[in-house]
Amino acid sequence: MQTQLPYLDAPGPDVAALLPSMIVDAEAALAGAAPGAIRRIVGAITTVFPAAKVSATEAQMRGELYTAALADLPEDALQAGMMAGLKVWRFFPSIAEMREQAEPFMAERRKILGALRNLSMKVRH
Repeated sequence: MQTQLPYLDAPGPDVAALLPSMIVDAEAALAGAAPGAIRRIVGAITTVFPAAKVSATEAQMRGELYTAALADLPEDALQAGMMAGLKVWRFFPSIAEMREQAEPFMAERRKILGALRNLSMKVRH
């Protein structure tokens, strides 16, 4: 998922006019998922792996911890990372393993946002 942005010294007026809304959209693409979406994605993953022998209280606590620790990831990046992870995980993943799989999707978004911000600094007023 490599997005190539053209190199521009200073954007023309048409591009300059679009930059603020493009930056807002790029920032929104980095917004974390709703707790219900995280629980749904993590819950779906649990169906793939053998059930752990934990009490209902432990399962609830784990769910809350996973939800809190993944809350900064956008839903679609988390979903894409989980789908990629399912191809390599042998056991139910840790929070760190889930984040690792989502990171390439997040890195691409941060790269785009950074490029847009850099471009906006080159706008001639």
